[in-house]
Amino acid sequence: MRKWMAAVVLILAGALPAAAQVEPAAEVEARCLEVVQTILNETLDACRETGRDQVCYGHAPLEAAPRADADLSLDAPGDLADAAAVQSLALGALDAGESAWGLALARLSANMPDEAVTMLLFGAAEVENAGLDVPLVTFPARIRALAGANIRALPAPDAEMVALGSLGQPLLVVGRLDDGSWLWVQLEDDRLGWVLAGLLQVEGDTGLLAAVDPADPSIPNTFYGPLQAVMLRAEVGERAACLDTPGGILAQTPTGGRTVALWVNGALLVVQPETTVFLPAQADEMAVWVLEGRVELLAAGQSRSVSAGERVRVPLTGGLVGQIVPRLPEPYVYAQARALPVMTLPREIIVPVALGGVIIPGQPQVNPLTGVDVDDPCTVAAFAEARLRSGPGTSYPVRALIQAGDSARPDGRAAGTDGMLWWRLTRDFWVRSDAVYAAGACGTLPLVEAPPVPVKP
Repeated sequence: MRKWMAAVVLILAGALPAAAQVEPAAEVEARCLEVVQTILNETLDACRETGRDQVCYGHAPLEAAPRADADLSLDAPGDLADAAAVQSLALGALDAGESAWGLALARLSANMPDEAVTMLLFGAAEVENAGLDVPLVTFPARIRALAGANIRALPAPDAEMVALGSLGQPLLVVGRLDDGSWLWVQLEDDRLGWVLAGLLQVEGDTGLLAAVDPADPSIPNTFYGPLQAVMLRAEVGERAACLDTPGGILAQTPTGGRTVALWVNGALLVVQPETTVFLPAQADEMAVWVLEGRVELLAAGQSRSVSAGERVRVPLTGGLVGQIVPRLPEPYVYAQARALPVMTLPREIIVPVALGGVIIPGQPQVNPLTGVDVDDPCTVAAFAEARLRSGPGTSYPVRALIQAGDSARPDGRAAGTDGMLWWRLTRDFWVRSDAVYAAGACGTLPLVEAPPVPVKP
C-alpha cells in the first residue's frame, strides 16, 4: 500500500503543456457569471427608488401574495409595494440559460425610527411574513437597587404603587416607554407595572422591547414590523455551477443605527449595527452566516454569539426551531459565502476569509493520511505551518495559514509561476506541493487554469 507520492512525480506532473491546463467548464462558468452580474445590475437599476418599508420586484421569477384585504401590485421588475401588504414572496432559482433568477429588494424600518435594514431576497426561497403570529420580545430582569424598587401603575414617580420589589427579585420586562426611561414589567403573579429603568438589571437590549403607550395599558399585538419576522423555506430548484450557494436572505443593518431584532423560523436574531448576515433557505436546518459585525442567536433557551467569518446552525422541526440546542459557531463555507450577491447592498463589504468546508482541522497524535490508499481521493496534509495563497505561485497573496496536521482534499493542480506544482483546495486557496504530504490518487486530479496574477498598485 503506497502512502506517499514521490516529489519528482509531482514536479513532472506540473510540467505538462499549459494548453492541457484549461478546465473544460471554464467558458461555461464565465458565461454564467456574466449572466449573474447582468441580473444584479438590472435589479439595482430597477430598485433604485425603493423607500422605507417598501419591497421592490427585482428580477423574475418572483411571485408575491398579498395579506388579507391588502392591495398588492408586484408583477414586473421595478414595481414597488408597501411591505405591510406582502404576505409571502416565492423566488425562483438561478437559471443561467434562461437568464432567470428571482430577486426582491426590501428596505425595512424594523425597530429603527430613521434608518432602514436592507434585505435582498433571492431564489430558490420562499419568505412568509409572520409578524402578527410571533410573540413579543421579552427579557428577564432582576431588581438591582439595594432599597428595592417601586412598581407603579403608570410611569410616573407619584403614580399609584402596584408592589414593592426587593433586591434580586426576578421580573419579566415586556415593554418600555418610547424614550426607554421606564420599563413595563410583569410580576410572578402576572400583575403589570412600571419601574424606572435604572433600577433593573435586564438580560437584553431594552431598545428591542415594544414601545407601550401608558394611556392604553394593553400588551401590544406585535413588536415586529413587515418582514421583520418571517418563515424562510427552501424552494425546489437546482443551483447553477457558477453560484455555489443556496437562495435565501442577505440582510444589512446601517452604520450607527440601533440594534435590530429579527425573528426567523422561531429563533430571535439580535443584529448589531453595521452587520451583514446571510440566512440560507434550507429544509431541515436554519443557519446564520455573519459576513460582517456580530449577531446574537437565541433559540431553544440558549444564546450563541456569532462573529464575522462564522455561522451557527439550528435543526428545524416542521420548519421551526424546536428544543434542540443550537450548534457552536463554526467557520462558514467560504467558497459559498464569497459567491453571495453582496454588491447589491448599500454598504460595500469584503467577505471575511474562512476555511469552513475546506480544511479539516488536525487532531493530536492522529496522522490524517493513515488509511488513504493509492486509489482513494487525493488528500494533502501540512507537516508544518503552511501558507494558502489565492493562486499557484508566490506572486499571489497569502489568504490564510494552516497548521501541522490540518488536511484537505484538492480539486485540481497547476504548474505555479515559481516552477513548482501547486494543489488547488478551492478556487480561492492554493498550497504548494512541497509544503504538504500527499496521498491517494493525486496524479489524476485535473490540470486547471490559474487565476490572473494580481497587479500590484
